[in-house]
Amino acid sequence: MKFDQAIAEAIRRGVIRVDCESGRIYNASDRELRGESRNGYRVLELALDGVRVRCRWHRVVWIAEHGSVPGEQSVCHRDNDKTNNGIANLYLATHAENIRDAAASGRMYGFLAASKVSAIHAMRSAGYSIERICTAADVARPTVLRALRHTSI
Repeated sequence: MKFDQAIAEAIRRGVIRVDCESGRIYNASDRELRGESRNGYRVLELALDGVRVRCRWHRVVWIAEHGSVPGEQSVCHRDNDKTNNGIANLYLATHAENIRDAAASGRMYGFLAASKVSAIHAMRSAGYSIERICTAADVARPTVLRALRHTSI
């Protein structure tokens, strides 16, 4: 993929340095980068040769350790913690395998227990923000929004 090559080139040139064990990423001045958060995932944005590259943090860590991700594979988190980007917590799976894992862990709306949907509704009724519900329920924002649009699963 195009951005895998750009990330590998940024690492090779020293534009970024990746500590694969911890999952931390540093700039050329050795300052730790924070990354932007999108749906709970950290995202790295950088410009390389005038081209803007945006990539999820865990994918950058995988590329630094193993190289490009095969086209039919996704980089997944073993413990389902989107912020735990250490290489020991990452593995490759097909999209279907990743969806099955998300369903088994209760992270997909169609597979949320009724008690979790009820808890999401109760938190919203109590005035919780969507972000606070996501954190408390350990569910992604789109899942919370879908759960709030429905009264049952």
